[in-house]
Amino acid sequence: MIKDPYCYIYKDLKAEPGQSWEASIYAKLTETPGEGKASAQLKMTFMDMNGNKLHTHESARLNSIKSEYEALRIKAKAPKNTTHVRITPVVSLRGENGVVAAYYDDARLSSGESLFESGFESGAVD
Repeated sequence: MIKDPYCYIYKDLKAEPGQSWEASIYAKLTETPGEGKASAQLKMTFMDMNGNKLHTHESARLNSIKSEYEALRIKAKAPKNTTHVRITPVVSLRGENGVVAAYYDDARLSSGESLFESGFESGAVD
């Protein structure tokens, strides 16, 4: 049995220590079994040159089905030794059997200099 299954994809951009970053995405859950243990969320992670995670910031979690997309946003400053920033939309199901699905749209990651919008074609899925 898999405990707390989740699925995500990500996109990385080059970053420097001290840069201010803003990440946003629109999300909505389409199935949420049980007592609100399914969720959709956005994460922004700063990494060093070896791919080590230095710090991860998380948006609020969506735990209920709604007809409209909801904005998930994060603002953070890159810590010392940062070389990359990663945004990761995550859908998860905690401690229950069932199906969970989420739609994501209009992803953005900006430092004022670097900008990523929308597609994850060159990202990775795990």
